Amino acid sequence: MKYNKAGKRKRFIKLALICFVLICAILAFFLYRAYTDKLNLYPFVERQMMQADYDGLVNFQDNLTEYFFNHGKAVPDMKNLIDSMAAGIADNHERDEYTSFLQENFRDPWSSDSQLLRIYPVYDRVSGLEVGNIVLSAGIDGKINNCSTRFFSDEIHNSDQFYNASDYAANSMLVQAPKRVDYAFSDYLLGQRDFIYFYINYFEPDTFGVELFDFNHAADYFKSMLSFFNKTGAVPMHKDLPFIVSEISKSSVSGRLLVDTSYFVNSSLLSLPEKREVNELGDTVIISAKVVSIDTLGRKILMKNGILSGL
Repeated sequence: MKYNKAGKRKRFIKLALICFVLICAILAFFLYRAYTDKLNLYPFVERQMMQADYDGLVNFQDNLTEYFFNHGKAVPDMKNLIDSMAAGIADNHERDEYTSFLQENFRDPWSSDSQLLRIYPVYDRVSGLEVGNIVLSAGIDGKINNCSTRFFSDEIHNSDQFYNASDYAANSMLVQAPKRVDYAFSDYLLGQRDFIYFYINYFEPDTFGVELFDFNHAADYFKSMLSFFNKTGAVPMHKDLPFIVSEISKSSVSGRLLVDTSYFVNSSLLSLPEKREVNELGDTVIISAKVVSIDTLGRKILMKNGILSGL
């Protein structure tokens, strides 16, 4: 009798072990399959990063930059960006439809519960000023892990926070060709980092623009801007314009447009996150700012929230 009981106990333990191993194997199979499915999303995410919408209706760089120069501050969150993009639509039904379209367009493809991509301001550590925006995706682990963090421009390359931090250098402007992230199975199960979907530092493009400045190109650029305004009456978004400084203070600047000196430019200025050379009268500079109005008869261009870079 004791032998039968011991035998039954052994058979039960063997059966339990077999069931346990089978359950673990099935669980591992489905987990690994889910992991590979998430990996297969990467080409789609790459395409979205390069072009947010295939029809060209939505562009992160243009819309984030327009918000910054329009309001003089970084976009606080995704809701504010979507509201600002839909604000110009007068019809309530059309505005609601466009808002729904944007929400679908900004859906995080990696989110485990279909959340939207997250937008956060990026700060300069020394001055505390808002200098950029970071757009975060959950990454392969499916959840945002750094939502309570205050982001600084000198830590965008921090590999402890971001899966694709190696794409970004400190104070970089943005990345046009992201590298593929080599995710591990442990990232899917236990990942504690996020994926940088898009990053822009609004103060860095000015340096980039100065390096590429060409007088003839700038003249053609200004002519096309005037032509657009004369045909449509619409004031363009933020623009980069070269001009010769005639008056300057901490809060404003004015001068003659370099490519057409009959035009006079006046703009308020944003505070700079770092000390730069003070521009003086007669200096030639490029201003990045929001165009408020264009007076073709009086030959005046009014701008706001400007950032200056010397030529």
